[in-house]
Amino acid sequence: MPKSKRSEGKSKDLAISPPPTYSDFSPVAIKQALRRHTTKHWITRYSAVPLGLSVLGGALFGFTEAAFLAIVGSFGFACFPWIYLYYLRAGSFEHKYVERLQKAIQEQTEIKRECLKQDLMDLGCPEGAQQLDKIQAKFDSLDGLLVDKLNPNELTFKRYRGIALEVFLSGIDNLSAIVSALKSIREIDEDYINDHLRQLRSSGKEDQETKEQIKALETRLDMRQKQLDKVKKLLLENERAMTQLDETTVAIADMDTGQDEAEVDMENSMLDLAEITERAKHFS
Repeated sequence: MPKSKRSEGKSKDLAISPPPTYSDFSPVAIKQALRRHTTKHWITRYSAVPLGLSVLGGALFGFTEAAFLAIVGSFGFACFPWIYLYYLRAGSFEHKYVERLQKAIQEQTEIKRECLKQDLMDLGCPEGAQQLDKIQAKFDSLDGLLVDKLNPNELTFKRYRGIALEVFLSGIDNLSAIVSALKSIREIDEDYINDHLRQLRSSGKEDQETKEQIKALETRLDMRQKQLDKVKKLLLENERAMTQLDETTVAIADMDTGQDEAEVDMENSMLDLAEITERAKHFS
């Protein structure tokens, strides 16, 4: 059965594109999404029609007392969707929007996880494969404590969980970048290049052709080393992210939801997690 225009409009309002980041879970971003939803909603658009017609009628036939009353009434009618959608129904939209963010991140995560561990093993990076399992376990631990400490139906829970998901996804992004880096140098045979360099240097030849061969071989070795250095940095960044996940998990475990100070500490911990994802962008 085809979807109604109202259903399509609602889906577009809640659609997440491009893939969400931790900043999409901030209160400011959620309010911006709510304003877009309210502005584009079919009720808001159609409620403005009477106001436009009233103003047009006044302009054509004169702003009489009746025209003025019509304009005031239609203006109040046009304001109703904002009162209803932006204020009375705000909580419902915010919860659904954050749930959609979380779902989009989870779907993105599952896609990236597929075959990633096997790729890391095949490319000779068992440390990366181990990190994949560890990051998953640490996120699951943090997520479980969030469920224990906060109400899963509250917006705060969904925000915190979304930020933790983004950190988890950043770790997977780093591992994906490691796979790409290792694939890019897979055909650079270090032993072959070093043997060839020894032969050329021991030959005693100093002609231009020999120099160019040596330079080309050294360039390939340099490219290989740069990619290996990048792999080391990405693995280190993941270790830092896992440490921050551990620290945040401990902070959640110690959190007393009845104290404002604890809530501030929890917010700060989540901001620290968010910084991890920002820093990760410079490595991947």
